[in-house]
Amino acid sequence: MAHSCILLLLAYCGGAFAGSNSSLLPGGDCVSGVWEVRRVCEASMCGVQCVDTVHSMFAMCDGSETAFDPDENETFNIVERLHMVQNYCSHPCYSQMSTVESCTMEGESLSFNATCCNAYASLAQLCSNTTSPVPDEEGRHADLGSLYAQIVGTFCGTAPGGVWSPSHGQCEFDILPSGVGYFWDPTCEITGGIGCDADGKHLSCRLCGGGDFLSVPCPPSSCKFAADPYVPYYWDSECEIGMLGCWADGVYAQCRFCGDFPFTGVPCPAGAAPPAAASCAFGVEPEIPYYWDPACRMGMHGCNADGTNVHCRFCGGGDFGDVHCPGSQVCQFEVLPSVPYYWDPQCQVGMLGCKADGVNQGCRFCGQRPFEDVSCPEPTAPPQNQCHWPLRNEPSVPYFWDETCETGLLGCWADGIHGPCRFCGSGVYSEVACPDSVGGNTTANRTSLRGSTHT
Repeated sequence: MAHSCILLLLAYCGGAFAGSNSSLLPGGDCVSGVWEVRRVCEASMCGVQCVDTVHSMFAMCDGSETAFDPDENETFNIVERLHMVQNYCSHPCYSQMSTVESCTMEGESLSFNATCCNAYASLAQLCSNTTSPVPDEEGRHADLGSLYAQIVGTFCGTAPGGVWSPSHGQCEFDILPSGVGYFWDPTCEITGGIGCDADGKHLSCRLCGGGDFLSVPCPPSSCKFAADPYVPYYWDSECEIGMLGCWADGVYAQCRFCGDFPFTGVPCPAGAAPPAAASCAFGVEPEIPYYWDPACRMGMHGCNADGTNVHCRFCGGGDFGDVHCPGSQVCQFEVLPSVPYYWDPQCQVGMLGCKADGVNQGCRFCGQRPFEDVSCPEPTAPPQNQCHWPLRNEPSVPYFWDETCETGLLGCWADGIHGPCRFCGSGVYSEVACPDSVGGNTTANRTSLRGSTHT
């Protein structure tokens, strides 16, 4: 089945314009331009010239022009078809699948030489958590990453002539590129293309997702996290500092969190990286939801839930209803959906969007059709001009509001949110004198806000 599904999708790659002998209806330059799109994209689907030609067509069309496809026996809207090609070629997985067309031999069989096997292994990663845009013979939209992994595991290295081992190279820059991503792309060995040989040492090192390389989509692996996050993420070439979820890894503005609180307003596209798996170790599975919280420390509300791992935390039920459950950890989707979702402890049988994963009643879709009537939760901004300790986490060390605080001064940024929130008078902060008004609720300079926190 893996063979036939891949071949079906490769046929789809070029099918948007190149798969038919379109008879064009009168309509001016836009209609005439379809022939040029067909010619260019038939030669190299999702190549730079194909993408540029499609982009230039938008300026020629007003959205009303149509053409006739005799193979499908239907008239199609040209702009809608252009958008389909554009979206296809901006997808990290779909755009790269066309590069292995040369690995399809006569008789519609796949080649398993070392170069093609490296390309399949790369696509197994690029297409992780991505479903086919067209169904297979059985009407199912297959997991493309799993299919490529199946091809690699089943066929690569078994053909006569030797044993294949995957290429696991990495870029070696003397100076890291700025403003653009990069990744290891063995398909560069097959077709070459813009961005390849990025480090000047390895042909498979490829620039992507920014500057002159916007036409090369970056996979989520182009983000460079110090530790795997527990929220889904992807590469968004349109991200800018200040936009919700952007600058997720602290390195690239284009690296963006998505799909889970407080980023439910940022839908995860197909192929977004799923969150890291939690590692709680319960002897008996509890009824109360739980997740893995790297910020947990002993004594924090809900932490050490399994009695073994301090980062294991109860949430969303019982005495822990005030601890928000991250949907990306407590929902159990086989494939990460593109529709936003979150954990709603108020969900009941029959409520719109509930049981989104088919397993947990509290897992709920929101914000997009047909769930537009279910509002996605929005992040609540912490209060200004006062220290803020959420989730019953007020410290035992005294603190106050100090407008003279500067980065680097002892005790400042005590709550991790406000620079003027300052520890004082105890332990390592003994040298920071607490004002006499600690315990009060005034707002003058060097003011204590003890007693006015939000829990």
